[in-house]
Amino acid sequence: MGNFLDSHTSDLWCPVFLKGGKMKPKVIIILILLVLSLIFVIQNTTIVEVQLFFWKISMARIIMLSFLLLVGFIIGYLVAKFSEERKPAK
Repeated sequence: MGNFLDSHTSDLWCPVFLKGGKMKPKVIIILILLVLSLIFVIQNTTIVEVQLFFWKISMARIIMLSFLLLVGFIIGYLVAKFSEERKPAK
C-alpha cells in the first residue's frame, strides 16, 4: 500500500497556471510581457522632468515607467473584468 502523500503531492505542488503539465498560452504571454517590461524599466534610470498642465515633477524614469506600467495593468484588468460582466449568461 502506497503512502498517502505519494498519491496526492502532485496535486499539491502543481502551480495554478499549469494545465495538464503544460503552461497556458495566456500565462506564457503575460510572463514574456512582464520580463520585457522589467528589462525596459531597468534600462531607463535617468532623472526626468514630467510636466502636466502647470505641475512639474522631477523623478527617476524607472519610477515613472513602473508607475505607468502598474496603471496600465490595473486599467487592463478592470476593462477585462467589466467586459465579462456585460456578456449575457448562456
